[in-house]
Amino acid sequence: MDTENLMYLSQQIQQYEKDYLNSIKDGLIYLFQQSIEICVYQYYNPKVYMRTFNLLNDIDFKFEGNKLVIYSNSREMDYHSLVDGSDVSNYVSQWVESGHNDGSIVQNQYHHYEGRNYLEYAKELIRNEYDLDVEIINDEFI
Repeated sequence: MDTENLMYLSQQIQQYEKDYLNSIKDGLIYLFQQSIEICVYQYYNPKVYMRTFNLLNDIDFKFEGNKLVIYSNSREMDYHSLVDGSDVSNYVSQWVESGHNDGSIVQNQYHHYEGRNYLEYAKELIRNEYDLDVEIINDEFI
């Protein structure tokens, strides 16, 4: 097979992959939401505040070439720290996934938060349902 045919075949494969991911994206987003529901929202019931469910409802996606990226669109969440009032929207997904500790001697959800690892669980759900290789990228802001 010559170079031109290989390039054509490669383009066809990439388009097929993108079309396939596009056809199952709603199912992938649903599994992502299920992971958040189970790992985050069912973990505890808050007594001090009412949940907004923004983390669950602000799931978005985009295509990067033939790859589908699913993420929590935390920039739209408008979360502010109850400790100092700063806008922490960009950090919410990462803190929920990995946890955070600001070093304070006060150990409550505002100063010390145990990670919920919902991305690993979503990866497992997607692998089991669709037999796809999933890559977790949680240290980039999309």
